[in-house]
Amino acid sequence: MPDTSLIISAVLAVIISFLVLIKPLFMEKQSRYFKSDSQNDTFSESLSVLEMITELKGDYQMGKVSKEDYDTLSLEYKHRYLKEKAGEQG
Repeated sequence: MPDTSLIISAVLAVIISFLVLIKPLFMEKQSRYFKSDSQNDTFSESLSVLEMITELKGDYQMGKVSKEDYDTLSLEYKHRYLKEKAGEQG
């Protein structure tokens, strides 16, 4: 008489294999991790300027930009941001 544990192991192996191979066929399509918003799909000039300010600050902290250049560019970018933000709202 065959060993019972061997038969049980074989049956479980067949069931698990069947589930692994067949289950994906019955699964529904997964949605995207990040939902697309119409605002996220459009280019925002003000957001771009904020990113420029952040990059400039990082460059200054790493010593790639002098203090004078940082102050000048930072002020220019901040004025540009305020101008773009006012244009978006009005």
